[in-house]
Amino acid sequence: IGRDARAKAQSSGEIIFARIKEAGFTLRNCIVECFSGQDVTGPGDIEQCVLRVAASSYSRDALVRFSKELMPLITAGPPGTTGYASGRPVVHQVFRYWPCLIDRDAVEPKVEFITSAALAPGATGSASAKQRPPALPLSAAAEPVASTFSPVISRGRRCLGDIAFARSGDKGTSANVGVIARSTADYGFLNNWLTAPRVDAYFRPLGVTAVTRYELPNLEALNFILHGILRDSLQTDAQGKALGQRLLQMPLE
Repeated sequence: IGRDARAKAQSSGEIIFARIKEAGFTLRNCIVECFSGQDVTGPGDIEQCVLRVAASSYSRDALVRFSKELMPLITAGPPGTTGYASGRPVVHQVFRYWPCLIDRDAVEPKVEFITSAALAPGATGSASAKQRPPALPLSAAAEPVASTFSPVISRGRRCLGDIAFARSGDKGTSANVGVIARSTADYGFLNNWLTAPRVDAYFRPLGVTAVTRYELPNLEALNFILHGILRDSLQTDAQGKALGQRLLQMPLE
């Protein structure tokens, strides 16, 4: 907690792994994460940061040494280090997700329809199903709707979240982010501005290897596949649930 809290936390994590290397141990994978913000619970806004370090190794001894290197930060680390209560972490096994492809002939597709008596032909419940509006033909929405939206002038908007909603989740070692326009007028701008290269550049610091974009004009939405962004199973957001909210913070330029 205090001035340069994030920089101190980052350095602390790097020191831990440097000391493990100097001791002759090898780690399979390691990660340093810093969650920073302002502390508004006390007088004034005080910079604070939560440090998270994680490691995996084929050697249990290496991880035991890793857990021992955390405690010295309390008394010999940066001033203002606090929040330690659980003691030295316990070394445990890590199960990793390993996606692969199998031959199509090895899978037998099966589709099973489950029908309800309430919705059977002739039953009273079938009337509710007929009330559903017909699906919009693809040809009717093939052309993007023209938008009068200016990202800087119109209604004082500044970030993607002002014109769209988003939801994300894991797809193996990749993740998908669905983005849907808040209004028909904004979809034209969204479709033209939120390109795959722009999203790729935005998520490049998180390790994305490529971005594929799919257009869903009937929904006035876009879907992005962020390839390889979840390859590191040690990160906090291992299921990519926060990626959609991250994308909504993208400035509208």
